[in-house]
Amino acid sequence: MTTPLFDSLEIRQFRAFDYIKIEQLGHINLFLGKNNVGKSTLLEALSLHANLGSPQTIQWILDGRDEPGEVRHGNTVDPTVWSLFHDHPALERIKESIQIGRAGAPDSALSLSIAWLRKVDEMDVSGGFGDGSGYGGGVQPGHQYVEVGPPDVTDGDGPIPSLVVKYGSMRRTLRLDEAYDDLCRRWNLQTRSHRDIATPCVHVGPGGLDDAVMRILWEQVVLTDAKQDVIDAMRIIAPETEDFALLHLHERVSSLRLRVKGRQDPVPIKTMGDGMNRLFGLGMALACAKDGILLVDEIENGIHWSVLPDVWKFVVKVAKRLNVQVFATTHSNDCLKAFQMGTKGDPNMDGVAVRIEKRNGEFSTEIFDERRLAVIVKEAIEIR
Repeated sequence: MTTPLFDSLEIRQFRAFDYIKIEQLGHINLFLGKNNVGKSTLLEALSLHANLGSPQTIQWILDGRDEPGEVRHGNTVDPTVWSLFHDHPALERIKESIQIGRAGAPDSALSLSIAWLRKVDEMDVSGGFGDGSGYGGGVQPGHQYVEVGPPDVTDGDGPIPSLVVKYGSMRRTLRLDEAYDDLCRRWNLQTRSHRDIATPCVHVGPGGLDDAVMRILWEQVVLTDAKQDVIDAMRIIAPETEDFALLHLHERVSSLRLRVKGRQDPVPIKTMGDGMNRLFGLGMALACAKDGILLVDEIENGIHWSVLPDVWKFVVKVAKRLNVQVFATTHSNDCLKAFQMGTKGDPNMDGVAVRIEKRNGEFSTEIFDERRLAVIVKEAIEIR
């Protein structure tokens, strides 16, 4: 496996994090900590970075937090982009940018900031951004836009709020007075030339994959060698699993059926318990994260502690072959022990556990590499 995409991580001004720094990451990473210390937020930050700050990823993050949209600067209810910024400030009060990247490597950072634009007649100002290239297109003919300071109070005649996304040579400005669906379509058109710098990324939430995501991943796996990885994952719990297929029952409704040794008829996977569904999701996600990153929130959900070592060994084996860097979260000490057992056997795949703590409003991290983890497990020391 090649060098991990993230050998460290530094985040500024993103959601709960004013600032957090993780100085060491490995090929397989497990985030530990109490509730509400930002474990899931770390996964969201990694997904945002991998997807170059796309509007679709922003919407996914906000939808996952059940943060409804508001009618503010446009005519439709759109995602509250400002909720991504630390402490959820009012849009007019955002002065610092979100920064996500490797520690001490500003060239690796994804930056999101708020800019304010004022539209002026083309005859009234020289310069500006009349062709739309600097500000993501969508600029009306005969007008230019100049950047100004934030208003004291926003109104229909004030400057236009925009989200500025920067990564490397890429700079895109998305006007927040437009319908969000239009921003998403324009983003997809404009970033075609930058897709080579995006990172393949698959996220598995605490509840697993929903039907829509499952269908997307299925299309990438069916009729490929990766399908066997998914079967191997399910065999950790059900060794009799022989094959599977995704049946489209109705529009937007699918059902996963298994062919099981000794059973004449296909078996719906949902009848076989949460563990099978969880392992199916892990297998599909790993197969589709080739040369990228896999994010798994509460990886132990639905899986009995006795098979967790085999789950981690499977993850390590497939991640190594497909060149996937894995980031997972857990609340379980059994999962931590299994993580140490599953990652210790391969000298080319380093496992790192990161404990996150929050004290007096500040975040700190502690790194447990394979050597320290071996001591922790042997001495039965609680580090969650």
